[in-house]
Amino acid sequence: MLRTPHFLVGVTIGYFISMAGPAVLVALLSHFVLDAIPHTDTIGGHHVNSANIYLNIADVALALLLFLILFKDSSNLVYVFIIGIVAILPDIIEIPGLFWAGWYKLPIVRQYHHWHTEVLQYSKPKVNWFWGLLSQIVVIIAIFLIVTIG
Repeated sequence: MLRTPHFLVGVTIGYFISMAGPAVLVALLSHFVLDAIPHTDTIGGHHVNSANIYLNIADVALALLLFLILFKDSSNLVYVFIIGIVAILPDIIEIPGLFWAGWYKLPIVRQYHHWHTEVLQYSKPKVNWFWGLLSQIVVIIAIFLIVTIG
């Protein structure tokens, strides 16, 4: 999944759960729940190319913009932001592998990467960009409704 849904779910968790321990645990678990939903998050595969770089820049910018719109009046803005980062941490752990293939050969990283990508994300039927983005848009809309109504 793109960073925006992961981050927004994480900051929403931080917004509603004031105790750091449970918030961190729920934010980490939310990442894997969202990754289990069929989605599209790269252009041309999981490797560094200009399309993926632009996609990630736009994704992070959108995440920050929506965060500021939804949570600008939050009294614990830093805490909420940190819980949002925790929610995307499982993807951040994968980044060194884009630049150093040996990263995925490290014992714990190899097992985690296999489970996070091959089992959790790609064991489902591949979806096209429309359906792959629609699931993420639904998550973002749900967050807007939860935060503004709740």
